[in-house]
Amino acid sequence: MAQFTYTSDTDSPTTTDDDDSELDVLNLHLGDPTIPPNIRENKLCRRCSQIYSTSHFDSARFHPVDKLATRRCFFCQYIFRMSNIEPKLYERIPTNEYAVLDAAPSEYTLRIGEREQASIYSDEHNPTRIRFTPSIIGSEPLSPDLVRGWLAKCESQHTSCNAAPSSRIVKINLIDVDRLCIISDFTSARYIALSYVVGGQPSLQLTTKNTTRLRKENALAPDALNETYRPNIAKVVQDAITLAKSINEKFLWADCLCIVQDDAVSKHDQIMSMDIIYSQAILTIVSVSGTDLNCGLPGIRPGSRRPLDLTVEVNGNRLLAQPPDLRQILAASPYDSRGWTFQERILSPRCVYLCNWQAYFQCHTSIQSEYNSAP
Repeated sequence: MAQFTYTSDTDSPTTTDDDDSELDVLNLHLGDPTIPPNIRENKLCRRCSQIYSTSHFDSARFHPVDKLATRRCFFCQYIFRMSNIEPKLYERIPTNEYAVLDAAPSEYTLRIGEREQASIYSDEHNPTRIRFTPSIIGSEPLSPDLVRGWLAKCESQHTSCNAAPSSRIVKINLIDVDRLCIISDFTSARYIALSYVVGGQPSLQLTTKNTTRLRKENALAPDALNETYRPNIAKVVQDAITLAKSINEKFLWADCLCIVQDDAVSKHDQIMSMDIIYSQAILTIVSVSGTDLNCGLPGIRPGSRRPLDLTVEVNGNRLLAQPPDLRQILAASPYDSRGWTFQERILSPRCVYLCNWQAYFQCHTSIQSEYNSAP
């Protein structure tokens, strides 16, 4: 088990839960340049200094998660970042839940109360894993080649993911991402679907009044002067168009632009056909972190993701956090709390999930992540 040695000119004093004092600690640094300067002062709170003044520990309890968020102790901040990879997660944690680090022979398990949040590996016991695993995730835009590779492998190698097309064919509207307009086709066509949390500011919708106009080529084209969409297309749809085009797919289905919103009969028919629309899509893009349709897709635009530093070094011993899996991310996301969105992802044969710092790919056969697929 890794040893954490406290080094100071004075003995570690007694502490209480409310003691916010800090002590200088040697050989400690946090490699995240986004952390405010007052946290990069190589200081630990008294509780953390006591934890690491012992040569071994089986279980270490930190401050409650709501207190970790405001502390200047940099290791408290590290534990909070690993507890709060998705912003909405913190809002779901009771304020009296403690962050606990349990030690095992080859790793540490970070849990919030009884819920496991992340695994943290020590350089002492996993030097190879730490040496060849990326320590900063989300600093670069999502690679279209990676998404294309996930999709191509599934389509070519996963028999269970390539079921026979449905005998029921539905007429639908689609976005032509090359001609940037709305076209009519059927669910037998090859297309990508989009799933997101609705709400936010009004944006462009398909209506009986603008259908003819939006079927003209370049009706959805960006304005060359300011590179923004003239008709106020929702950001999540803009980014889905960009992603679809970047992976060489021609058609996208998004409800706001593919269902005629003010035609009650047509809208009802389309809603009753959602099972066919999503199950026949070759891929569904899922906006996991978005809270409404005006949140863009993380990783599509430069700077749209939050770089996450997974490492911290204590007395020359480097620790690396293993990020939460897709199940944990979905459990903390507003996306999975909606009945419609839950249905959409369950019906889809393949999904690419975009969250604030990485992407996941799930099909009937496997789950892949950008983190584990990184070179």
